[in-house]
Amino acid sequence: MAGNIIPAIATTNACVAGMVVVEALKIICGQLDKCRAIFIARQPNPRGKILVDEKPASPNPNCYVCSVKGQVLIRVNLERMLLKTFLSTILLKTLNMLKPDVMDICQKHRVLISSEEGETDGIMDRTLQTLGVLNGSQLECDDYAQQLNFKIIIFHDDKLDADGFAVDSNVGNVEESVTGKIAATALDNENALDKDEELKRKRPSTAQETREVCMNEEDRMKDGSNDIEISPKRSRLE
Repeated sequence: MAGNIIPAIATTNACVAGMVVVEALKIICGQLDKCRAIFIARQPNPRGKILVDEKPASPNPNCYVCSVKGQVLIRVNLERMLLKTFLSTILLKTLNMLKPDVMDICQKHRVLISSEEGETDGIMDRTLQTLGVLNGSQLECDDYAQQLNFKIIIFHDDKLDADGFAVDSNVGNVEESVTGKIAATALDNENALDKDEELKRKRPSTAQETREVCMNEEDRMKDGSNDIEISPKRSRLE
């Protein structure tokens, strides 16, 4: 009995490989309407067939993988959820990603999670809010290990705990008004970040201000435009 296992596996693999080649030839020849999804049944059907074929199902418009929009809505507590919890619980366990790369579109594609080992380990213990992820933020997610690309839209829910979340991949149920609010919130977040960066550029740091004051003082001393007053105590010592 045990000796029949290897031939059975080899025979099944050969059948599957042959069917894959046949369907691949249809795709190469542009005969997509003739493509079929084929399954190997454990027992012959009433017609005596072991190989059962059917027309491939069309993409699910509500699936974040198959749909054209490719987006999923997630509610979390931005003030309490850590980035490492978001990675392990939502991306890996729930959305079945393998090696995710996540960038915040609203923060000019800031990298939050990288598939490169050690690149973002230093921020894993920080909450999403402290990393700039706001209500309505859009996260671009890529998984090159399985050619997966989609967008996550984050909503804040203060009723959830640090590990709680709710996923809604049914994009078709999202009303246009809600979609408009998402876009408006994301735009407001981006504008706010741009204003903060502009203020930081206009307002120099204390160290920079000190250096500029010292340089201006030295220039005035060289030009002789500013007389230096010697204290009486120093005059007596000289």
